[in-house]
This record gives sequence, structure tokens and C-alpha cells, in this order.
Amino acid sequence: YSYDGEAGLIGYLTIDERPTPPGASQRRGGLHVESPGIMPLIQSNALTSEAEYSIETSPNVFVPGAEHHWGNGIMMRSEHVQGGIFMASNVAGTTAVWNCHINDEEGEFIGAHGDIEHLREALGPCARTLEAGELIWMTDKTPHESLPVPVSAGNNVRRQYFRLVLGPVSAWFADHSTPNPLGTVPPPEVRIVYGDKFTLYPSPRRKCCWHGGSPEQIKQVKLFKEVAQKLYECEVGHLVQRAKQYGLTSRAEILRLYHAQGGSTTYPSRDWGPNHSKDGKALFLDHSAYYHDCPKFDEMVQAWQMESTMKRFADP
Repeated sequence: YSYDGEAGLIGYLTIDERPTPPGASQRRGGLHVESPGIMPLIQSNALTSEAEYSIETSPNVFVPGAEHHWGNGIMMRSEHVQGGIFMASNVAGTTAVWNCHINDEEGEFIGAHGDIEHLREALGPCARTLEAGELIWMTDKTPHESLPVPVSAGNNVRRQYFRLVLGPVSAWFADHSTPNPLGTVPPPEVRIVYGDKFTLYPSPRRKCCWHGGSPEQIKQVKLFKEVAQKLYECEVGHLVQRAKQYGLTSRAEILRLYHAQGGSTTYPSRDWGPNHSKDGKALFLDHSAYYHDCPKFDEMVQAWQMESTMKRFADP
């Protein structure tokens, strides 16, 4: 686990030791993820950094948003992880996990409260059923399920469940949580929401009327979707969230960074315009139109060690 840049951040701890009736699951049943996916975003305040889409609503009313996180979680090729969720229990066979990530950029798959039961057949059997005391790390979009607690000699098994969320969260539900007795509170950008979260969601996968931001905001959203699509095409889709985290939200920004790190952004001249070098090669430095159509982009993305480069960009 990588703690770089996470000193002083707030974690969210869950310990559940409730008695469980025979044959029932202690935690929420059904196949689900922790993030509710993409739905309309609550009107952001000045401290909220992400507000791609928004709807007007009264204060402290929660509507899951386009960037609603519950831990996030990023795994890099170096096998280090950042953010995400750690989870364990003391009873074997009561947690099933699928080794995948539900990418729902358009809000079409993840239902209310993260429900993905409708994807069970497509996902197939679980990758692993956890043993007693086995600790796992996962993202907030990793499919998992709480299984019925076994009955031993006719008596209830006392299951102890542990979860630690270390990544960013978008909202803290006061009625479902216990305040820290030492006085630690969520950071300002995390909304504190009152009321039953299970009654605040729209219907599962409901088509919503979007209220877009400024033309420039809408343009930036579209540019990043192009970046995300290209990264997946080049088989580095696991870097989509990291690219956004480091501000690489357009093809132009990625190529600028590549050039700044010493990479070649030249390509044989094909009437790209006036910005040509003496050897007849076009230089792609500041012209977004060149970046957008540059055939070099696909080759560069496939060959570039983006994790280390983006890290240098974030921590010069």
C-alpha cells in the first residue's frame, strides 16, 4: 500500500458485531459495489472540486453524483495501491468478491445504492470467498456480496466485520454513522447528510434530466471522455482515474506532459500547419488540433510508462 500524499487524510472505519439470525447475512445482501455510480450531482459548494453536472437542491439533501466516491481506489502496475477499501471478517465463507472493476462512465449499469444484481450472470462465479481473518483491498467499484452466516450446532455465529475506507468519499451519512469521539470530522469538501440514505436515491438506473455547466465545462467533460476511451483502447484503462486525478483531462495535456518529460512529439510532416522544424517534421507543442489528430498518440500511449511519468508530474 502506498501512503504517499495521504498523511493527515481521514479514514472511515466500520466495525459490525451485531448478532445475525440463522441463515441470514450480517451485512447487506445481494451483489453490489460501494459506489452508487453516476447519477445527478448535488449542487456543489465552493470547496467541491468536481462539478461536471449538477442539479439544484436544498442543503444537506443528498443525490448521488457523477463523481460520488466511497473510497475510490487505484492500483498501479508496480502493485502499489492508493485509496480504496480494506475489508475482513472472522467467519469464513461469508464474503464473496469478484476480481474486476465496474466501469460505469455513463451511469447505465450501477443501480441504487450500488446494486449490480442484474449483472450477476454476466460476471459469472465469484473469484474468491474470503477465509476467516483474510484481509483484502478493493476499489469502491469492486463487486462483492455478503453471504449467509453459517449456523453452528443450532447457535448463532458471532460474526465480526471490519472495513476501512481510505480513499475520498463524497458524502458522510450522519444517521448511519458514529461521530469520532475525539472530535475528528470529515473534511469540508465532504457533505454531511442527514436522513435515511436508502430513501434519498432516485429509482435504479433512472434516466435523469441533466443540467449542464458552462460551455467550457461541458467541453472539458467531452475531452476527458475521449481520453478515457483512448486509454481503454490502448489497454491502459486502469490509468483513467489517475489521469483525471493529475489533471490530464485531454489528449493535448497528455502529449504536453510527454514532451515535458523528454519524449519526442514529432511526426513526419503531413501538412499539419506552419509549426514545422527544419528537418521537415511537425512539432506538436501547443496546438490542440494537432494533438487531436496526431497518429503518434496511440503509439505513445501504448509504450509510455505513464504511472511513473504522471507521478513525477504530480510531485515535481
